[in-house]
Amino acid sequence: MLADALLDILRCPRSGHRLAVEGEDLVAGDHRYPIVEGVPVFIDAGRSVHRMPKDHVSNPVSPDVIPLLQDGSKRVLNLGAGASKTKYPNVVELEHQIFSTTDVVGDAHCLPFADGVFDTVIAMNVFEHLHAPHVAAAEIHRVLRPGGRVVIHTAFLQPLHEAPHHYYNATEFGVRNWFKAFDVECCRASPNFSPAYTLAFTLSNLLWIVQQHAGTEGAGKVGASTLADWAAAWSDPAKCDTAAWKILADLPVAAQSAVAAGFELLATKRSARPPSSE
Repeated sequence: MLADALLDILRCPRSGHRLAVEGEDLVAGDHRYPIVEGVPVFIDAGRSVHRMPKDHVSNPVSPDVIPLLQDGSKRVLNLGAGASKTKYPNVVELEHQIFSTTDVVGDAHCLPFADGVFDTVIAMNVFEHLHAPHVAAAEIHRVLRPGGRVVIHTAFLQPLHEAPHHYYNATEFGVRNWFKAFDVECCRASPNFSPAYTLAFTLSNLLWIVQQHAGTEGAGKVGASTLADWAAAWSDPAKCDTAAWKILADLPVAAQSAVAAGFELLATKRSARPPSSE
């Protein structure tokens, strides 16, 4: 059964119309959406939606976000919530699969909610996994009340994670551009995104990759190099001729892609289809 408060704010993501419960479905005109384990599902997977184990608990949200979740006077949308350690009654948790605390399964690019129904929207480490983040930002703008707030955390200098659904790492200016319809109070590196985390996350991934492809000896050589060694190699190409540099340069292309500085794309325009003979 769906709580009346949730049903009241849900809308058909195709038509924008109100939804009615019919058996095990939500219905708006010709559009039907299944209710699976009490969770309305607004993605193409329908009743085949993936269910995560009930004992799965996702990474905790940043401590500075918790007061926003605890404020029972505000309706909050937690976009890409995963499985929360604590479930707050005023928080609607939306995911792309069913976790133990999921309220709605939907697409961030086409949110199944009425206009202006949330006081706050949070999205922790979600936007790098969206194929059109500017569209999702516009949807957040739509479902927020006037004066409503959005808080996001998203990747900049982070290695590939959750492949293949890791699309964008954004600079501060990219994030501001996604949310240019908002009055931006600040866009900063929060404590959990400090340069220390950049080094820790990147080097941990890098050494793991080297271990897989160059063995313990190769990982040892790269691990023994210093930050000063790498800074010197950037400043002086002659100092690139080191064992650690060569080990990284010789990694398979697919392995390099997780921590590459950038990508080269070569592509060809598709040939026009021949006219139909019918």
